[in-house]
Amino acid sequence: MPGRRMAYVVTMGMRLPAFSSASGRVLLAAKKEAEVEALLSVTTVKKQTGHTILQRKALLKIIQQAKADGFAVNREELEDGLIAVSVPLTNRAGMVVTSLNMSASTSRVTDQITIGKVVPRMKDAAEQMSKLLP
Repeated sequence: MPGRRMAYVVTMGMRLPAFSSASGRVLLAAKKEAEVEALLSVTTVKKQTGHTILQRKALLKIIQQAKADGFAVNREELEDGLIAVSVPLTNRAGMVVTSLNMSASTSRVTDQITIGKVVPRMKDAAEQMSKLLP
């Protein structure tokens, strides 16, 4: 809907559910699989929208894919009409310490634009930013 404001304006330091957000998934992807499984076993994943993925196996597969791809995507799992993508930022030791996130309206961007154009630019920016981290 034109002129509609999205509730999720992500700001630095904002807390989002790790298993349902792109930034959380990219951070979880940096952990060992056993640690992710342990975290998931004690976490209640809450349904935010009709698209929120709640199944443990599906969430683990998404996190494994984020690790393989070097980015994570969230399609309308936190808010209807919101897509977000996140890439990891590493410190000089190569450890993932934070993430770079982008969100947009699904009515304005497609997966082709997000993955084909936005993700490569985000990865480039993350690489440059990572060089500045101790």
